[in-house]
Amino acid sequence: MNTKTVIIPANAATTRKDGSEIRRHFALAFRNPDDVVTVDCSQVAQLGDDFIDECFGMLTLDYGLAAFYKHVNLLHATDKHLFTIAYHINKREQQRVGRLAMTRNHIPAQRPQTSLLQYA
Repeated sequence: MNTKTVIIPANAATTRKDGSEIRRHFALAFRNPDDVVTVDCSQVAQLGDDFIDECFGMLTLDYGLAAFYKHVNLLHATDKHLFTIAYHINKREQQRVGRLAMTRNHIPAQRPQTSLLQYA
C-alpha cells in the first residue's frame, strides 16, 4: 500500500480553485487500488464550504463514496470540518446515484402503450 500525505496549507482552504488543485493530488491515488491519501488538516483553522465541495465532494461524485472511504484518510480535522465534509460527500453521492439511475442502461424498458382509441 502506498500512502501519500497532503498537508492543506492554511491559506489554501477557502475557494473552489484551491479545492480543485488539492483534488488533483487525490485523483492519482484513485487510479491505483492500493494507494491511500492522508489529508493533514492541522494547519487549517477553517475549511470553506466551496473548498470542501470541490475537493472532497467532487471526488465522491467522480469515484463514489466507497472509493472515497477506501482512499482518503483525514488527520487533525475538527468536528466541524468532518461534519461539513460528510454533508458534501453525501450530497454528491446522492447526485452520483441519481445520475447513474438516469442513464439509458438503468431506465426500465417502457411497456407498449395500448391505444385508448378503438376503431370500428
